[in-house]
Amino acid sequence: MSRLKDDMMHMDIPDELHQRVVAGVEQAIHNGKSAKSRKWSLKKKTLTIAAAALVALALFVGSPFVSPVMANIAQKIPFLNAVYHKDISSRIAEALDARHIPYDSIATRYGQGKTIIVGIKDSTHSGLRREATIVINRVMKENGYDSFAIQTTDSMVNDKPIKATPDEDKRTKVLSELAESFEKFPNVNVSILGTKAFDVQMPDTEKRVDEIKQKIKDVAKRYHMEDYPIKITTFSMTKRQLDHQWGPLITTIGEGVLAKKEYHVKGFGYSIKGDTMNFIITTTYDEVNEKSKTTAVKIEQLINNFLRSEDAQKRVGDKKYKVIINTTDHHQIN
Repeated sequence: MSRLKDDMMHMDIPDELHQRVVAGVEQAIHNGKSAKSRKWSLKKKTLTIAAAALVALALFVGSPFVSPVMANIAQKIPFLNAVYHKDISSRIAEALDARHIPYDSIATRYGQGKTIIVGIKDSTHSGLRREATIVINRVMKENGYDSFAIQTTDSMVNDKPIKATPDEDKRTKVLSELAESFEKFPNVNVSILGTKAFDVQMPDTEKRVDEIKQKIKDVAKRYHMEDYPIKITTFSMTKRQLDHQWGPLITTIGEGVLAKKEYHVKGFGYSIKGDTMNFIITTTYDEVNEKSKTTAVKIEQLINNFLRSEDAQKRVGDKKYKVIINTTDHHQIN
């Protein structure tokens, strides 16, 4: 079954914000978009963003068995390296495919309740839904993901074609023309906001600002959009390059520390300051004591071992990083 990996939430965010919180995120694998975006863009940047108000969904069904083969493999491959090569959504997808269980979405929900949510195409078939839950639970246990609940739902994908409005058609044409006009500006991103404005993101080293504005005005005039203001936001190319290099490692560490109960992690984020990547981890501990310190050491060792591994070294080498582990009220533990 063909699938398109994508996030359920899409936003274009300036790089100077640069602290992306992974906790409180919905991520999905699906083969179609279930809703129209309110922002039209030349380039789609899929980012995980904070979703602090997510409601916990709790359903956990015990699995009667764990594959001895998988258990042996898990012992030989460090946990984060295993996550790096294949995340939990991919592992669940493979297991469901192997059992010919029809599904169209796999979402990971973080926040107050960590939940794996799988949309089953024929969810009215109770036996099929039960089998899917057992398969998912087995995969979770085989991979040591013991902090997640499991939920199977009706299909979360809307297969009905969405007819574009005349205004949406016009925006599409404008952005298409701008895409051609900006071929020599590969790092400039132009989008149209729902507030009827052109949003331009460009490197802070870009000197051709007037030329960029004029190109937008020329196209806008042909489509009677002269009243759309042009809003410019700059970003650091150095941070963007670091962001790109660290990206897969950030995702791996975030998923890994949130996956196991033993780490007592409820939130994960990162920020880039200067040339240093800062991993910011929020635990469920409400004070700094011997127990929280012991857990913090365990988390640090997990991350350090991964970042010193061949997988991580190929991407970032010896680039600087710092692990910051906090209590729930942001007192640093380590």
